[in-house]
Amino acid sequence: MVVVSAVAATVYLGGWYFPFVHRLEDAGYHNLYVIISLLVFLIKASAILYFYFWLRWTLPRFRYDQLMDIGWKWLIPSALINIVLSAIAIFAVQALNGWRGIVTLEAMDRGLNLSATGKIIMIAFGLIGLVITGLLLSRINWRSRDFNLKTQGRNIRLVNLPKGKPAVPAS
Repeated sequence: MVVVSAVAATVYLGGWYFPFVHRLEDAGYHNLYVIISLLVFLIKASAILYFYFWLRWTLPRFRYDQLMDIGWKWLIPSALINIVLSAIAIFAVQALNGWRGIVTLEAMDRGLNLSATGKIIMIAFGLIGLVITGLLLSRINWRSRDFNLKTQGRNIRLVNLPKGKPAVPAS
């Protein structure tokens, strides 16, 4: 868990980077820069580790068959839908650039950045994608509603027990 938290802090949260700390190294305070960078990394990894513990202790554990059900019925379809919708959104933003004076992409000298219009279009595609994904997943998994223990419990018919002498408990 510690290693996963450290890797996640490095990959997703920028590792030991903190804004404006690099100025310490430029000013000649290399040791202070290293100490602060190490503390920043440890704080980020500790925050992820805390979140990790919190989720494990709060949420119930799934059985293997439940994990497979979630993966095959929900996660893989939603990932495929996300890939398709992201490709459509990127294509639309690139295709709309320059069409009837719409500017969706900024100049390439600063990198491939979205303009304000491009960001609005991507946010709209994201919200539409959430709705479409929710509708498609609810349609794909409509049978999941049938897997309800209360409903199944009502449908259970008890077996008729044989009539006669009741069983005497052993003493």
